[in-house]
Amino acid sequence: MRNRTEIVPGAVPMVPILQLFARDVPGLEFPEGKDLLQLVWCALIHEQDPGPVMPQLYWRNEAEVVAGGLLSEIPEVSEGEYDEDNMPEPSTLSPATVEDCPRWLDLPKDMWETWEPRLRLPTGGSMWPPDSNIIGTKVGGWPAWTQPADWPGCENGHRMEHLLTITGDIQLGDCGGVYFFHCRRCPGLPWDWRFDCH
Repeated sequence: MRNRTEIVPGAVPMVPILQLFARDVPGLEFPEGKDLLQLVWCALIHEQDPGPVMPQLYWRNEAEVVAGGLLSEIPEVSEGEYDEDNMPEPSTLSPATVEDCPRWLDLPKDMWETWEPRLRLPTGGSMWPPDSNIIGTKVGGWPAWTQPADWPGCENGHRMEHLLTITGDIQLGDCGGVYFFHCRRCPGLPWDWRFDCH
């Protein structure tokens, strides 16, 4: 889903969601000269938009950010300014490297047709091996879709790669997750996002 509301700088502070340093995530390929990834979003309710939030993704250089000056105070939130459901609980990540496999929704059709009979339950339906797809906030790996897979493509027609998933502590409606993608084949690392729910 895509938002159509224009983000007006300075109108309402964006909510910080995730900050990753290259030194903490060695498996994540940062653009040349960048070592900091920041994700923020607008937590207001935008009735005309199908998605719950309006995210912005920034690749930055930590030294340049520090040299530019840090805020002495966190901007205050006016009462009722944000939708509480779109606000994260403050937390610290403890990165761990794990093997992440695609959900069956992302398997090529011929592969699914080969494996599905082997995974079929006596009661009908299929049971994919547990823990094959990590469900949680993560960098890389595969989206943990709760609805049919919806991979975005860049303007040049390349299917974008999964960059990160935000899920867990943030409850956006009956959220499955907010998934971020980027295209490393195009200049400027274009990115896009998707939201799905149960």
